[in-house]
Amino acid sequence: GSYACGVDMFGPSDVARLIASMKTSKFGSEYDWLERRVGDVSDKVFNQRISPLYHASNITSPLLVAQGVRDPRVPVEQSDEFVKAVRAKGGKVDYVRFESEGHGLEIPGNRLDFYQRVDGFLAQCLGGRAEDKSFVAGTTAHEG
Repeated sequence: GSYACGVDMFGPSDVARLIASMKTSKFGSEYDWLERRVGDVSDKVFNQRISPLYHASNITSPLLVAQGVRDPRVPVEQSDEFVKAVRAKGGKVDYVRFESEGHGLEIPGNRLDFYQRVDGFLAQCLGGRAEDKSFVAGTTAHEG
């Protein structure tokens, strides 16, 4: 592939579903600009062209995916579905769901946990050193 590996944090896998979920959330009017910038995602062909979910079979490099279970912008189901699609095509994905997080890592233990995972993941993919992973108090991470 073109990349040695990838790290995805709270990334939408289906742009049309992202915009639809935003319109029905407290973020509604704030995200009308997104639809204007992205284009007409009601055009199914266009949405499939720009949404990672529909390109899962092209992903050949290892991925580390992080998702907050309580994410109001990118519902956890989008990451679940994306990870499942990549794995179904033989892709390697390390998937971490943070039970107490939304769209970002607010809990210090979760931030430290994830940064340790990224450190080890990049060292494994790119070569080089990584710090020894230690127990992180207060993390709500679960591997999926």
